[in-house]
Amino acid sequence: ETDWVLSRLGLPYTSVIVPNVYGIGGSGVVSRLLFDREPVIYGDGKQVREFIYIEDALNALLDVGLTPKLGRHVLGGDHVSINDIAKVIGRTIPHAPERKYELLVTPSTSPTWTAPTKLEEGIQRMIKEAEEAGLTHYGRAV
Repeated sequence: ETDWVLSRLGLPYTSVIVPNVYGIGGSGVVSRLLFDREPVIYGDGKQVREFIYIEDALNALLDVGLTPKLGRHVLGGDHVSINDIAKVIGRTIPHAPERKYELLVTPSTSPTWTAPTKLEEGIQRMIKEAEEAGLTHYGRAV
């Protein structure tokens, strides 16, 4: 692990661990469920991932970069299942068999920075921005 090597060498360093980032223009699971005409959830959809809205991720990176905070920084977001994202978006999405190469990542348990934007609010911002830009989406605005 890079953190371990750098700390043993006595070099000053900063590392940032970032969860799944979502927002307009993204290509991750939130964007696929919101913008794809016929998205698919692989497996049972109960797998939990950690998500952070793009604006929060950028603010955290600026904070880390502009202040003298050396060491490891873990950005924390919302821990939600893929099924929960579909529910927030307001879509019924079919399931397909689990992919064998699916990377399962455990959400962080002790973040050093916690995102203020909750998933529901971030998705509503995405829907609003999509409508303002004239993009087709399949979400439900609240």
